Amino acid sequence: MKYLDVSQLVFRQTAGGMLSLDVGQDAAYPDISCVQLFPLSHPLRYVSVCERCGGGLRELGVVRDCADFAQQQRELVLRHIRLSYFVPEITDILRISGRRGTDTWDVETDRGNTTFTVQDHKENVSLTDQGVVFVVAVDKCRYKISRPGLLPPRARALLDKNLL
Repeated sequence: MKYLDVSQLVFRQTAGGMLSLDVGQDAAYPDISCVQLFPLSHPLRYVSVCERCGGGLRELGVVRDCADFAQQQRELVLRHIRLSYFVPEITDILRISGRRGTDTWDVETDRGNTTFTVQDHKENVSLTDQGVVFVVAVDKCRYKISRPGLLPPRARALLDKNLL
């Protein structure tokens, strides 16, 4: 694995909204992608920087820790990562109603209110070792609750019933 020296990296957003990268004076990559290698356990650490080429990705190297970037560079990289990992944050659970092995969730997220269906909550509602709850809907959209303890009491009770 090749680690990248963050002091040599300059990320830019292109006019088309893509991410480009200059590596010192030696190389420029007009279209790159940043991929979290451990998005659940270490979301800011070990980010793979890849060049888009021929319909695929070619890894240029890995950034050990995004905290090593200057704030503007870090925010740019993290913004592009968030775009590729669309996982709305559930901020409130308004209602969960079950019928024939499926549950319909009415929730408030950081992207607005939505309704989705979960089949077999024992398989599709999970709690990580870090205390983050992930919910996978039947259409394979993923939702997360980063801090379940901050949900309103009514929402926590609904969530607890679905984590059993």
